[in-house]
Amino acid sequence: MKTKKIVNIITSLIVSAALSSTFAVFNHCNNEAQKVFGMCDSEQSIEIKNELKPKRQLINGPCWAFSAIAALETYLVKHNMYTGSLSEKDLLNWAHRSDGMGWNVSIKNGGFGLISDAYFTSGAGPVSETEVPYNVNDAFYDQNSRATPLFCVRGIKIVDSNVESIKEAVSKFGGVTVGYNASKNSSHGVCIIGWDDKHEQWLVKDSSANSGYSKLPYSTKLLSCRAFTDVRKFDKNETIYQHDTFGIVGLFENTRSITYANAFDFKPGETLDSVMMYSDSVEADYNIYYVPVLEDGTLNSSKSSWTHLKSGKVPFNGYFTAELNNKLHVAGKGAIAVEISPCNEKKASLGFSKSNGKGLTVPAEKGKSFFYSGSKGFVDQGCQGIMLAIKAITKK
Repeated sequence: MKTKKIVNIITSLIVSAALSSTFAVFNHCNNEAQKVFGMCDSEQSIEIKNELKPKRQLINGPCWAFSAIAALETYLVKHNMYTGSLSEKDLLNWAHRSDGMGWNVSIKNGGFGLISDAYFTSGAGPVSETEVPYNVNDAFYDQNSRATPLFCVRGIKIVDSNVESIKEAVSKFGGVTVGYNASKNSSHGVCIIGWDDKHEQWLVKDSSANSGYSKLPYSTKLLSCRAFTDVRKFDKNETIYQHDTFGIVGLFENTRSITYANAFDFKPGETLDSVMMYSDSVEADYNIYYVPVLEDGTLNSSKSSWTHLKSGKVPFNGYFTAELNNKLHVAGKGAIAVEISPCNEKKASLGFSKSNGKGLTVPAEKGKSFFYSGSKGFVDQGCQGIMLAIKAITKK
C-alpha cells in the first residue's frame, strides 16, 4: 500500500491504524489543523467543528488541564457522544481549594495527571465550557456554585509510552494526554491526536501553540500517558461513595494476594451497581465482596459473613469499573472489600490516597479504609491518613 496521508473520519469509518502511516482523530480538518499538519489543502474551506476547535491557555501553568480535557473531548467525538466544548476552567478551579482539603494548586502553578484523574473519577466533572468559560484569573473551588457534570468517567488507562501502545490507544479511544520535559526546568502537557510515520512525529493538540496544534518527535521521552476508556452520560440516580476523592498518590504492593476495604454509610433505597478501583496488576485476578460493619464500627473479619459480588481480571493499569453480577440492596453501614492476586511475576497492587506535602491534603479519619491481615482481621488504615482507591457506585 502506498504511503499517503489520511484524515480518518472516525464517526463513520473504522480504519485499521496499522494500514496507514498517517492517522488523525478528526471529524473534519479545520483550518488551523490543515496548516500545521498538512492533512488537507490549506486553501480549501472546511467547516470548523466545535469538538476540535483550537484552544489556547494564554499563560504558563494550565497545560495539564487543557491536554486532559482534549483527550476526553476526542473520546466523546469518537464515540458519537458529544460535539461540544468542555471546561478546562472548572477542572482548574476544582484543583485550587481554600478549605484545607484536597488539592491547592493555582492556575499558574502547573499540575499533572493525578489531579485530572481525581477530578473525573470522583464525579466532579466534566462540565460544559458554556457553564464555566475559560479565563486566566485564579479562582478557588466553590462547592455551592457547582455546575452539573455532563458525563461520568468510569475508566482511565495509564498507557505505555512506546510508539505502538500510544498508536493503539489513539486509534481505539481517542486522544492520549501526555507530558514531556519541554526544558531543563519545565514540563509541558499536550494531547496526542494522531501520528505521521513518514516524519516520525506525533500530531498533537497543544494549548501553548498559537495555532492550537503542533508536532512532537517520536524520540521525545513521554511522561504520564493517559487515555479515557469508559465514559457514560451523567445519571442523577447514581451516587459515588468514595474516600479517594482527590486521587491516588501511591500503590500498595505485595507478592501475595492482598485484601483492602472501604466502609461507607449507604443511603436507604439504593442498589450497589458497580465498583471502581485503581490497580496496575494487569491480568491479575480480583474478587469483590460486601463486608458487614459491626456495631462498634469494625468490619466483620469472618469470611463466611462476606457476600461475593464479582470475580474478574484487572484489564489495564489505571482506574477501571467492575459491573457487579450480584446487585445488592444496601442501606446503612457496609464495606466493599477487594482482593487482588499477583500475576505473571507482577505484584498485587491497589491505589491509595494520602497527604503528600506537594499540594494535596487528605484527612486522617478512622473507620474508613482497612487492610485485611487474615489472623488479625481488618486493620484500620484511615488513622494513618490512608484512603483506598475503592469506589462503590449505587443506583436509586
